[in-house]
Amino acid sequence: MVSMSTPASTDAACASREDGVLNRLAAREAARQADKAKRNADLRSVASPAESATAFQQSFKEQKQSIETALLEISSRGAMQGGASEAVRAQLESLAVQVGQLEKATAEASYFLPSYDQRQITAATAVLRQAVDSTKSAVLPRKKFSFSKKAAGKPSRPPSEATASRADAAGTAGIAGRAAGRAAVPSIDGTSAAAALEDPNAQMTSASSPPQFAPGRGLQGLRGVTVTKHAAELRGDDYTLVDLEDCTVCLLGTLSALRMHKLRRCRVCTGPVTGATFVEDVRDSELMLASFQGHAVAQLESLAD
Repeated sequence: MVSMSTPASTDAACASREDGVLNRLAAREAARQADKAKRNADLRSVASPAESATAFQQSFKEQKQSIETALLEISSRGAMQGGASEAVRAQLESLAVQVGQLEKATAEASYFLPSYDQRQITAATAVLRQAVDSTKSAVLPRKKFSFSKKAAGKPSRPPSEATASRADAAGTAGIAGRAAGRAAVPSIDGTSAAAALEDPNAQMTSASSPPQFAPGRGLQGLRGVTVTKHAAELRGDDYTLVDLEDCTVCLLGTLSALRMHKLRRCRVCTGPVTGATFVEDVRDSELMLASFQGHAVAQLESLAD
């Protein structure tokens, strides 16, 4: 047996299904709206009143009007003199501080203020700052400019006298400088260059006298001996050989300077001399040196390598 459906029953079934779909959509929309309302209510309950753009704009408007009223009152009094000007100055400084606080509050509220409102409030704050400065310039008297008077000092000397004094001072300084320079340059044997310039005979006498040296820093008055000095004994300092005859001297180390005075028939062998070697009155001797500089001060009759 086959059942046959009529057109009327088919339409009723379709209408029933459509009603079910619409009811489910309506229920879903109602649930979404309820959830949205709940979230907004939760946000309003936890939000800080200070982060409200409307509240901030209202507070800014009230403070702006207060500052403008105070500026208008000060401007109506006209220019101030004496003690009144100091009171007005203090009041204007207070208004400037209030404007600074508004600028700071605007910067702190920039993260929750709309961009347009932030630009408007920033511009209004700049206008307030300019109004405070303009009122201060118009009301408070400016200090009058005047040339300062120089204190009476010592009477100036005539130009000719001053010029002569400067010339004398320059000449004295030049003479003192040259004398100090001569005194600061020592000669080979320790005699100052200044003394040598003053007395040439003294220079010749000092050149012929044997150089002095500290104990352990030289050899003097030896005859026919062989002496060897190692690096540990030399220590890289200067060394002096004075009045040696028929001697062989080996200095096995680095020296900073070497002085030889009055050697006869001697053989001298040294390591590197980083400074200068001074040779004076050396005859019939053999010198084997490795020196940075060599100076023959007086008579020299030797074979030098």
